[in-house]
Amino acid sequence: MHNPIDNSVLEYLKSLTLLCVEDNKTTQLIYNSIFEDLVKNIVYANNGEEGYQKFSNENIDLIISDYDMPVLNGIDMIKKIRESNKEIPIILVSAIQDVDVIVHALQLNVNNFLKKPIVAIEVMQAIANVTKLLIADNYLKIQREKKIKELEKKEKYNLYQEDLAFSKELNILRNDFYYQMIEGECNTLIDFFYKPLDILSGDSYSARKINEDIVFYFIVDGMGKGTLGIT
Repeated sequence: MHNPIDNSVLEYLKSLTLLCVEDNKTTQLIYNSIFEDLVKNIVYANNGEEGYQKFSNENIDLIISDYDMPVLNGIDMIKKIRESNKEIPIILVSAIQDVDVIVHALQLNVNNFLKKPIVAIEVMQAIANVTKLLIADNYLKIQREKKIKELEKKEKYNLYQEDLAFSKELNILRNDFYYQMIEGECNTLIDFFYKPLDILSGDSYSARKINEDIVFYFIVDGMGKGTLGIT
């Protein structure tokens, strides 16, 4: 039998767990013969309620489900699954060609449809198609995480640069004023503990002694927030 699945998709499939929800034992055996060499794990459920429980309790990546089953049919099971997971790829299999069923399935974001009796090549093609969706979603997730890390790294670097610039400017201010104290006759030690609400990037600070009674403190805001002079 010709394998319609690309090698890259085949490789990705081998890392996935597939949930097969099917009440017919013969169909389960057919699924097993198709999927045993394609996916990492196959989890079987005999009805929709059991399928929902397996989905809730195990790490499932893909779902293929029959529509007409006892206890809970495929559509009702998918509805319950979609309440907590909107994205997991689902293939619905049915012998009933009912427009209402198909419309309801589309509203529940079912990704692919297969009709019974199943054909192995069609099943494999459907699995390949939904796996491509997983690959695309995984790629986008990796890109988003990469972008977030880059932004976090950039933000940390910017904060470091701001802290470094502020430290340098504060040191200049201290030295500038201390030198003037040394040159004069001053017995008072003054230090600066300036902690702005928002660090001013790219600014300059200085203190100038105007006369014996007045010292002028000068802050230049290079980011356009204004210039402050205090005497």
